[in-house]
Amino acid sequence: MKWPLVRHVFIKDGRELLRDRRTLFVNVGLPVLLYPILALLFIQIGQLAIDRPEDWTRIAVIDGDEQLLEQLPVIDEQDLPDAASKDDRPSHPLILRAIDASQQERIRRIAGDMQGLQQQLEDLPERDQRDADEVDQAHDWRAAIRRLRQEAATELRQAGVAMAIVGEDGEEKQRYHLLLDDAHPRFDRSWPVLSQSLDDLQQERVRQRLRDADLDPESILSPHDTHQQRLAATAENVRVRLAGVIPIILVMLALSGAFMPAIDLIAGERERGTLETLLSLPGGREEIFAGKLLVVATAAVINVVLNLISLGLTVTIVGTAMMPGGMDDGMGMAIDIPSLLLAFTVLLPLCLTLAALSLGLAGLAASTKEAQNYLGPLFLVVMVPTFAAMMPNIGPGPLVDLLPILGPVLVLKETLQSPGIPWMHVAITTLSSCLVAWVVVGWAARLLEQERFLFPGTGRCGWGIWRRWGPRPAVPDAMESLGLFAACLGSFIVVSMLAGPLLGPGLGTIAAQVLGLLAPALIHCFLGGYNPRQTLFWQAPRPGTWPVVALLTPLTIILSLSLGQAQAPLIPEESLESLEQMQQVLDNLIAMGGIPLLLFTVAIVPGICEEVLCRGTLLSGLRKGIGIAGAIVVSALIFGLMHLSPYRFLSQAILGIVLAILVLRCGSLWPAIIIHALHNGCIVLLALAAEQALGSEGSEVMMQVEPLYAWIWLALGGFTFGACLLLLSRLHSRVTQSSPPGPPTS
Repeated sequence: MKWPLVRHVFIKDGRELLRDRRTLFVNVGLPVLLYPILALLFIQIGQLAIDRPEDWTRIAVIDGDEQLLEQLPVIDEQDLPDAASKDDRPSHPLILRAIDASQQERIRRIAGDMQGLQQQLEDLPERDQRDADEVDQAHDWRAAIRRLRQEAATELRQAGVAMAIVGEDGEEKQRYHLLLDDAHPRFDRSWPVLSQSLDDLQQERVRQRLRDADLDPESILSPHDTHQQRLAATAENVRVRLAGVIPIILVMLALSGAFMPAIDLIAGERERGTLETLLSLPGGREEIFAGKLLVVATAAVINVVLNLISLGLTVTIVGTAMMPGGMDDGMGMAIDIPSLLLAFTVLLPLCLTLAALSLGLAGLAASTKEAQNYLGPLFLVVMVPTFAAMMPNIGPGPLVDLLPILGPVLVLKETLQSPGIPWMHVAITTLSSCLVAWVVVGWAARLLEQERFLFPGTGRCGWGIWRRWGPRPAVPDAMESLGLFAACLGSFIVVSMLAGPLLGPGLGTIAAQVLGLLAPALIHCFLGGYNPRQTLFWQAPRPGTWPVVALLTPLTIILSLSLGQAQAPLIPEESLESLEQMQQVLDNLIAMGGIPLLLFTVAIVPGICEEVLCRGTLLSGLRKGIGIAGAIVVSALIFGLMHLSPYRFLSQAILGIVLAILVLRCGSLWPAIIIHALHNGCIVLLALAAEQALGSEGSEVMMQVEPLYAWIWLALGGFTFGACLLLLSRLHSRVTQSSPPGPPTS
């Protein structure tokens, strides 16, 4: 790496961004200034939001008693001009509208009929105990109630009221029938007022009856007193309330702050004709990309920090203006300096990732307009995990912290909501984000090394067997392989939903894996005109492989079992139901075809289908796009996510790393298929043996692991993983010493 050239590119591109004052002002300066301006405008508009008499809700009271009218915050419509000018009028009052006698009679009749029909429905037996006549009668009564509801809504709207109260004298207590037009535009504002007034009236009548019985209402209805003191400062309170929104805003700002400069520095320079001049400097594209990456990442970080400071000041202004105590109430800065520094630390790797991703997408585009079109899909991909952090029951965890975007957002949310800083989660998610940034940077750098970076139009000459001119690539690129994986996952879900009810659990599972995973990968390789030896590793393994496979098979089984037991204390009891459902599926397969059908369904078929997709097309495409190390890690992570269980993710991802290294070392997919099938078969047979030995609660007994033993299991898993890597390194040594190099892989 020639750092003077990197520095030269960084200074040159940074100056170009600063010279473009209009773009700089629109993308950075204007949003920063708009926050306080819009906040001040919001305050002024709020002052204009006066509670006007024409906005008050009209209500009709039919046969209401005096106590009801005294309790309700109502103003007679005839007294409305005088009452509207008084300062002591109730908040959100209800306007009492007088309606004619004929309308009152119709509303009274409708309310009585509806109440009678509903009471008759309640007197019927339960649904499963009704005879045919009672079922028909209930259907007729429900239809009559629906007609009465429509008739009552029409009467209320013709009378110009949103609610009507029909009083009825009962034998023991007063009754009120409430007819509510809940489609009225001001119903949601007025109904809480009416509901609270009726509750207060009920409490007052209870107190009156207690007083009539010579009892103390306060000692009976209020047996204890409660005094509350809010302890948190207002700034802290506001920060906690905004904890779910602030990380989302920061991610959006980081993405927009990275993508716009990336478009200008790649697609813009290509259109201006200055990119070729830059590439003529004495150095490789690696230094040029590093300089541009630093510029884009710096722009994203500055955009995030400036907008975060502006947001903090805006919240302070709004809180100070709208709180009675102002600054004396302890508003202060809602987003303090430590929170700002922590956000900067956590989001720095994320900004680097988004910068590299933006540069890569800008390099794929042939023009600035095309590059701007990529912003929509990129926003969708980034914002889906970001908005997933708003789910109420999700928080940081050892597995969640490893997920890109979602992990940093949850850590920031937890930090803003809790008084302390979760340093362990911050460290895990920062390391994971750095790893993701490293992979994405490697992909973008290798992408810019391709010739279509300079001449993007040359790559548009068809695909696969329909390619009109130019040499066909031997393997797909990273984006194409990821797209194939997404399509296979979708087809797997669709086939599972269709084939499961038709073919049963056994054949349905086989059909879903063969038609959803295996068939699309093989069809893609054929239609794409790719080399099966290099894309699917469909060839015989290199010499010296089978002894290593024989030793790796028991090690992978021990590795999965130890990592599974290490995670047992983290599995909640609710998740044990999924284990029971899985056990039922296994029992159904045994009942249908015995152990052979079980092993064929859960071992042989997944071993072939999943390996062809994950260690075939996906691994070869990622290796071409992001290099060997990145391909191993990313394919393993995707393989772990593919199993749709956070408690199986770690063991499956580690297994994916071992199998990916094995495929790349021996140059063949067959050893991975065999190990995968034997691994699944042995795990299932051990589970069945545990069920027979421990009974129906065998899965729960196996999951009851003490934390100390969990650490021992984790250490065993780490030791086994190291042994697997050592064996694979020996395989590499044998291949390089005793066998000629395999076919080219690029």
